[in-house]
Amino acid sequence: MAVRDDRSDVKQTTTGFRGPLMVQSLTSAKSKFLSLIPHYRCTLGRFATTSRILLLGEEITMLYKLVRYGLAGLNVNNSILLIACSLICLSVSADEGIQEIERAFHSMTPIIKPSTIEKSPIKDVYLVTVGENAFYVTKRDGFLIMGNIYDLDRNVYLLTERWNKLIKEAIDTMPLNKMLVISPAKAKRFVTVFTDVDCVFCRRFHEEVGQLNRAGLEVRYLLYPGAGVQSESYKRLVSVWCADDQLQALTDAKQGKSLPSKNCDNPVAAHFRLGQDIGLKGTPWIVLDNGKVISHYVAVSELLEEVGLN
Repeated sequence: MAVRDDRSDVKQTTTGFRGPLMVQSLTSAKSKFLSLIPHYRCTLGRFATTSRILLLGEEITMLYKLVRYGLAGLNVNNSILLIACSLICLSVSADEGIQEIERAFHSMTPIIKPSTIEKSPIKDVYLVTVGENAFYVTKRDGFLIMGNIYDLDRNVYLLTERWNKLIKEAIDTMPLNKMLVISPAKAKRFVTVFTDVDCVFCRRFHEEVGQLNRAGLEVRYLLYPGAGVQSESYKRLVSVWCADDQLQALTDAKQGKSLPSKNCDNPVAAHFRLGQDIGLKGTPWIVLDNGKVISHYVAVSELLEEVGLN
């Protein structure tokens, strides 16, 4: 999305539309901006962090060389003072870049204030979060350009990579003894799977867990009642967790068999909240041990290829 920073121009000047990219005036951008934010949705939930990187390694190296080779005649105190002043100047410059983005956002959408603005790996490009949304932003020649960034060397979208990392960190907060784990004798890799008892594709995935185990893949289930807590699905998942044989109870429940109603201290509600926090939309929802998310059912061969066990 590109926005012309020409506040006297209130006429929309859309010159074309290719995906999310547009050119328009700041005034007309306000409503468009609000509608396009979900396009760059990157669920952060309560796991968003704030970090401002004010100095790049190359800038520090430049200062070192300046003092080491160009100012050899200065005494140590003067050299340290010069470095300190230079670092402050660099810090102020970085802050000015962040403030410039803040001012641009305020001009475009005064009612929305970015939650965080961080430097990205690319000069003058910033990672901006607004609530649970995230996108990269840069200002060029009076235009505010917003969107995702694709890393050609690693073949990955940076927002997707960030999103997957945050999801993995969120899942890592759930202790292993609060999951229903189905593991081979010697597991080589593992996947974490949000599953429900009333989901057709969850049932199909569950039928193939044995094949995954034989290939060395451990399956860690999080019990996610798609109909919400206090639903019949929720009660059945609680009965599964509280059963003497959890695996058999889960298999029976997925096959539609009746289960003895049981209640005990259980993590089902916590599993549901975790799924909500990370933006889960359906089941099965698979998270690889490297953080990559597969938001749907995949065949055994495809999943094993993803984890390198084919």
